[in-house]
Amino acid sequence: MSKKYIIGIDGGSQSTKVVMYDLEGNVVCEGKGLLQPMHHALCRYCRTS
Repeated sequence: MSKKYIIGIDGGSQSTKVVMYDLEGNVVCEGKGLLQPMHHALCRYCRTS
């Protein structure tokens, strides 16, 4: 019989976090990854105003 798990994902503005639980609510594993900042180039109108 295979085990079942629940995965929670939190996608934030600076990082993404993941936690995996068994069906009893125990944390099986967790991880976090930092995100790279995104820089948007300003449009031509914004640069000349």
